[in-house]
Amino acid sequence: MLTNLSATNKILIVQPEAEVREMLKAIFEKSGFEVIEAEDGIDALMKAKNESIDVILTALHMPRLDGISLIKKKNEDPFLKDVPVVFYDTVSNEEEKEEILKETGAKDYLPQGVISPEEIIQRTSRAIKQGDYYFKIDPYALDAQDFINDFHLGSNFKCTNDGSDLAIKLHINKDKTITANIVCPVCHKKYL
Repeated sequence: MLTNLSATNKILIVQPEAEVREMLKAIFEKSGFEVIEAEDGIDALMKAKNESIDVILTALHMPRLDGISLIKKKNEDPFLKDVPVVFYDTVSNEEEKEEILKETGAKDYLPQGVISPEEIIQRTSRAIKQGDYYFKIDPYALDAQDFINDFHLGSNFKCTNDGSDLAIKLHINKDKTITANIVCPVCHKKYL
C-alpha cells in the first residue's frame, strides 16, 4: 500500500499531558501534518466541530471525557463519524488493547513510550488511508496489454505528468462494495 501524505492531512491530538502533546505535535509537524491540539475529550469535540479533521490521535485516560466516550460522542456527530481514531496511551496487556479496539472501532492502539516516531507516523497514516489500496500493475503480465489497449492507457503504463508507474486504486466502501480506478500514486491523476 502506498501512502502519500501532504500538508492537507490534519490531525487532532488529544492528550492531557502537555509534554506528550508537544512531543507528538513536533513529530507530526515534521512529517507535514497540520496539528490541532486538545487537552481532553470535551476540548477535542469543540475543536473538531470547526475543522476538517483527517484523523484523531487520542489518549484513553483523560479528565472530563475519556477516549472511549470521545469516540462514542464523535460517532453521534454526522460531521465527525467517519474520522478515524487511533489511541496513543499505555496499555496493560494485549487482551485489553484488543477489547478496546473492538469496543470503539478505533483503527489502532499505539503503545505510549514504546514505539518510534517513524512507527507513530506510519501507523497513524495507515489509519487515514484505510479503505484505499494501491496495486502496481506489471504491463507485461497476463491480460495487462489487452487492458492497456482496451482503455487507451498508453503502451508504457506511465503517468503523463511525472512518468510514475500507474496503479490500480481500490477503495473499499462502507457497504463493502469496491470502487476501482487507474491512477498515478504520486500525483493522483485519474486515468480511468
